Amino acid sequence: LGLLAAVASVSAIVFLAGSWRYPYLIFPLLLWAALSFRQVGAASAAFLVGAIGTWGAVEGQIPLGGDTATERVQLAQALFAVVVVSILVVAATLAEREAGRDALAKTAARLREAQSIAHIGSWEWNIRSDAITWSDELFTIFGVERGAAPLSYSPYLEQVHPDDRALVDETVRQALADGQPFALEHRVVRKDGSERVVSGRGRALFDGDEP
Repeated sequence: LGLLAAVASVSAIVFLAGSWRYPYLIFPLLLWAALSFRQVGAASAAFLVGAIGTWGAVEGQIPLGGDTATERVQLAQALFAVVVVSILVVAATLAEREAGRDALAKTAARLREAQSIAHIGSWEWNIRSDAITWSDELFTIFGVERGAAPLSYSPYLEQVHPDDRALVDETVRQALADGQPFALEHRVVRKDGSERVVSGRGRALFDGDEP
């Protein structure tokens, strides 16, 4: 209601009070309506602007040309249509992006739940930045506290049992060299000193490869 009141006030000033030289004063309010209330807000605010602008055209407060009120209204509506379509496109794009983000969040939550039930984890190693990304369950498997420190390849190898460390490193580097998938089992040493045997699978992705 506050936004619509602001739109109506500014529109009246621009289209009815002789301030037609400053129509850009309305644009921030239209964008605010689209950003805050998506299509409903954009459509409501645009309708209000169009109605008051049409009123101003009928009263001759907007120098659009045209000999009759009908011609002035037609010109005004053509201009308003461009603005309305632009604002509605912005609102629709934002709504679509928001829906996609929500769907992605739900998918990620389901994946975390599935990994927790199956007691499996997933990881990704960006070789260029030497940054490793672990799923939540992988932290549990390795006994590492989440967010304790940035993960990279060398600290990861330190989690591997000393007797298996060379095998893991050789397997990973061979996969990078030939681009073939790999699978191996090795032991990890958790922070509490306990050991676990994990089964790891992976493959190298290069520029242009599909994940």
